[in-house]
Amino acid sequence: MEKVKIFEDTDINEQKEILEKLDIEFFEKWRQIISQWDSSNGKWYIIKNWEVSVLLNNIEIAVLKSWDIFWEIAVLSEEERTASVVANTDIECYIITQEDIIFIAENYSNMINKEIIDRIEMNNEILES
Repeated sequence: MEKVKIFEDTDINEQKEILEKLDIEFFEKWRQIISQWDSSNGKWYIIKNWEVSVLLNNIEIAVLKSWDIFWEIAVLSEEERTASVVANTDIECYIITQEDIIFIAENYSNMINKEIIDRIEMNNEILES
């Protein structure tokens, strides 16, 4: 979990505690996890293993792999999904809900709060350009 930027400055014991609180969802190969323009489903996804493709207007713009995080901005900003995500293989993802984020922000390292704020600001800059 130290590979997840939001949690990289947290204590290893904090990371283990956080992971134990999270649900895991399984997605089969080629399953569309997120659809472009959908409303937020209130979930962040941290890829536990394997990889996904990020598609903008059905064109692959990125490949995310183990410990990458996606769709946290849609949860934080309540914006529509700006791209689709499709599983390239059978994958498992840790799921973080808004309630989980509030709990984590209130009970763990201040570095998590800073990273969340940085991501929101970065997203706002992208949307404004």
